[in-house]
Amino acid sequence: MSTLSLALILSLIFIFSFSACFYFIWKYDSSKLSKRLSSFAQNSSYTNTDDIDFFKFLYTRLIEPLIQYSLPKKNHDLEKIKKKFITAGYRQNSILMRFFGLKTFIALAIPIAYLIMVFIFSIGNPARISVIQTALISILLCAGGYYLPDGFISFRMKSRKQELFDAFPTTVDLIRVCISAGMGLDAAITRVGKEIQVMSKAMATEFTLLATELRAGSSREAALRNFAIRTDLEEVKALVSMILQADRFGTSVTEALSIFSEDLRVKRKMAAQAQAAKVPVKMSLPLILCIFPALFVVLTAPVAFMAMGSLK
Repeated sequence: MSTLSLALILSLIFIFSFSACFYFIWKYDSSKLSKRLSSFAQNSSYTNTDDIDFFKFLYTRLIEPLIQYSLPKKNHDLEKIKKKFITAGYRQNSILMRFFGLKTFIALAIPIAYLIMVFIFSIGNPARISVIQTALISILLCAGGYYLPDGFISFRMKSRKQELFDAFPTTVDLIRVCISAGMGLDAAITRVGKEIQVMSKAMATEFTLLATELRAGSSREAALRNFAIRTDLEEVKALVSMILQADRFGTSVTEALSIFSEDLRVKRKMAAQAQAAKVPVKMSLPLILCIFPALFVVLTAPVAFMAMGSLK
């Protein structure tokens, strides 16, 4: 098999697997949620008319029975994965089982798709098929497909934590302003959850959940600790500890929030400076691979032509 055909096959398989992972983990539930919200907003009864479609059939008939093959045997491992999903912003009841079924499905579907494409491309010239190469690539694709959903969830978790970290200093400032204006802490949390939506939807979602827990009767300590667990940020954990200590000892929350927000901005500035310091190191590889060869050819080509002319 030629290198071009192999690259084409691998590209098609990667596009297929990433699209399937993206749809089933993210788009499928979000589209249903948006339809339910729009139906409630219009005061109309929600009727799920697209339950019987191709993707629903694919999930119930193919993916759902494969859950048991990738489901962790230990409850400790399952809890760690649940925490990852909560940090990534996925809190649907069915998302965890769908994730494990999708892992097994992609791990089987990618090698099968590769073998089918190899068979199609090799019709008429079976002598060019390398059995060992095909088997090794199939094994690698199986392993890559099994861990592809894990990589997607890790990417979502990292990007969401970065969004929360960027919006956190502004959030703390808004809480301090609300408390300084005479609002209580619970009312300030509810107000900030509405105002911060312009800057960060993830932070607005977390504060809305926090306000909902407080209104539902949960204690402030339990609600704040759940907020810290969901975000999984050290800065949020420090803020929660500071607020709980201020409530316990009766100190001023406004002054503590002011000092805390300044420290957060300094920390964010230092993180930005650290990223900027890495740029020259990261730029060295493209310079060596792309610019220096062309520069070398431009500088040495005239000398090489002159040497060849003198030798003649």
